[in-house]
Formats: sequence, C-alpha cells, structure tokens
Amino acid sequence: MINFLEEYKASSGRDITWEKIDSGTDLAVTADRVGAYLAANPDTTAYFDTGFWHAAVARVLADRGIEPGKVLLGGFDLVPEVVEQMQKGYVQVEVDQQPYMQGFMPVMMVYLNETVGLAPADVDTGQGIVTPADADAIMELSAQGLR
Repeated sequence: MINFLEEYKASSGRDITWEKIDSGTDLAVTADRVGAYLAANPDTTAYFDTGFWHAAVARVLADRGIEPGKVLLGGFDLVPEVVEQMQKGYVQVEVDQQPYMQGFMPVMMVYLNETVGLAPADVDTGQGIVTPADADAIMELSAQGLR
C-alpha cells in the first residue's frame, strides 16, 4: 500500500500524506483506536488495512452519522461483515484473497506432485479486486468461506 501511495503521489501531483497506525487485530480495539484517530484527525479521507478490520471502522463511521464514502475504506478479506459494509457503501474496495483457492490449490499441487511428479507452482490468489457492484453477487459465497 505504501509503495502504491508513493507512486501515486509522485505521478498525480496531489498532496497526499499517510500515517501508519497500530489499529489492532480485534474489531473492538480497531474501532476504538481508529475512532480516536478520526476524532483527532477529522480531515482523514481514507483508511486501508491488511485484513478485515476496516469493517469496524465502517461501524464507527455509521455510528457517528458520517455518510458512506466520506472516508474511503478498503482492505483484504471478504468476510460477510466486510461485504455487508460494502453493500451499505462504507467499503469501496477489497482484495479477494480467494480462500477456497488458497486451500484447494495446495492440496491439488501435492496430489499432482505425488501422482505424476508435477512440481508445485506459485498461485497468486490476491489479484481479485472487489467493488460494491460485486457485493450482492458474492455475499453467499463469502458466508460459506468460498470468497
């Protein structure tokens, strides 16, 4: 994310700043910490994390009456809570880690290695980008742990 922000800042000419914060890995802790950060920094326009904890930030924004999209949210993991917040307009972008592929492909590679000697390959399952337009279609699959 930092690499992208640095490249975007350099190429766009926009005045972009960011801070790394310890937002925690528990939804309640994240809500408290990021909520305090947002109170102290009301000009914040985006929050991104490397998991699904931004779903707690979406709750904070909703509880404070902040309209969806005023603070852009994004992260990794399509757990049902994130998809719900995406449907409400609070989460704008998510990287689909495709947990089904993360579990299935390694087992298939072990099988192929053992049965026909094919060496395992690197499968990048994090290239899928999901936006609110996709949320309704993937909600059921997310609840099943397939997306």
